[in-house]
Amino acid sequence: MAPKLEADNPIFYLTIYNSGRTSARNLKLTLDKSFHKFGEKKPGSDLADCTAFTQPIDAFSPGSKVYLDPILINK
Repeated sequence: MAPKLEADNPIFYLTIYNSGRTSARNLKLTLDKSFHKFGEKKPGSDLADCTAFTQPIDAFSPGSKVYLDPILINK
């Protein structure tokens, strides 16, 4: 997992990437703290509630990437 930052943009994008040689099976992503988009502590704004962090991923192939855009999460 790595954040992607752009110049002159206060928003970061999270990238999840399988750099291994085999598929990741039953992948479970977690965040150890709540992260509210734009600091808004209201229902639907916590990144930890996003499907990527609440549901296991059955298989994640080598070289696969998932980009999480905080603006679109939980819309």
